[in-house]
Amino acid sequence: MGMPRWLTQILNHYGVPYEEHHHPPVFSAQELAEAEHTSGWRVAKTVFLADRGRPVGVVLPASARLSLARVQSVLGIPDLRLAREPEISAWFKGCHPGAGAPLQLRGAEGLVMD
Repeated sequence: MGMPRWLTQILNHYGVPYEEHHHPPVFSAQELAEAEHTSGWRVAKTVFLADRGRPVGVVLPASARLSLARVQSVLGIPDLRLAREPEISAWFKGCHPGAGAPLQLRGAEGLVMD
């Protein structure tokens, strides 16, 4: 499967260089790093949090662990919590579980540029 058109349009619009890689299906960002034969510090993962039912995406290296307390402090959202699978599925309709795109968060509609 190739990159979504909306994502290539955003990257091209802002002149962001990128390479598209194809790999076997994996379950985690750390497994993706292994499949790509690279360090987990060079592969990004998105952790989805919930703020009163609204999505908050935090992008960090695959090898890193999220400090919820630190994110709550930095964003000033004391009730921020890890999102549950049903919430994530509702925010990213049509995506496979775990495949929600971090750039497609704005409410639930995203930055789709069709």
